[in-house]
Amino acid sequence: MANRVAIGRRASGQTDRGLNISGLSSGSLTNFDNVTTPAAIHNLDSSDVIGGSLSVYKFGQGTITKPTDDEGRLATIQHQWASNVLQDSDSTKNPLFAVRWNLAADLTNGVATRVYTPNYYDAVHEEETDNCEDEEDGEENCETVNFVLQEGVRVAIRPNALDIFNFSMGVLNEEEGGLTGGHTIYYAYAIFHQEDFTNGAGL
Repeated sequence: MANRVAIGRRASGQTDRGLNISGLSSGSLTNFDNVTTPAAIHNLDSSDVIGGSLSVYKFGQGTITKPTDDEGRLATIQHQWASNVLQDSDSTKNPLFAVRWNLAADLTNGVATRVYTPNYYDAVHEEETDNCEDEEDGEENCETVNFVLQEGVRVAIRPNALDIFNFSMGVLNEEEGGLTGGHTIYYAYAIFHQEDFTNGAGL
């Protein structure tokens, strides 16, 4: 008699674990496939996507230290989704993904109590210095200096890799070249089996 139900490993020597219930053999109304056969048809395979839900392909977390310039710092995750899921390393399709990040101030006992979706902000603020000269009309003409503010995280998804950029450099004094207020960021990501439908924005 065929093995119709398997809990744990499907068969000796296989690494997949879950619940598998065999289905009828192809072309038969009475005979069931052996659930331990890799090519068997299953009524239920817990490793499959069920009910239209998303299935996680890969996940992880890490840190990106604070930038030393306005180019930011980059972490690249080589997830190999196209190569492994699509079996096509040259595919131009991207996987669905999600990225969340936080700052050190958002951590309590190593656990994030607040996280953010990828977002990015930059601005230029102009300030007058104390180096001023009197004009003929009595007005003061003072030199100015620009301060560039850059904060946030940006992401870019590719068929086999995910790029996470830390742009939280803080404030750059364009005259003196010094950076103040930069942040190390902590991130977590998930890559799904499904193809991206967010046009690269992620969930």
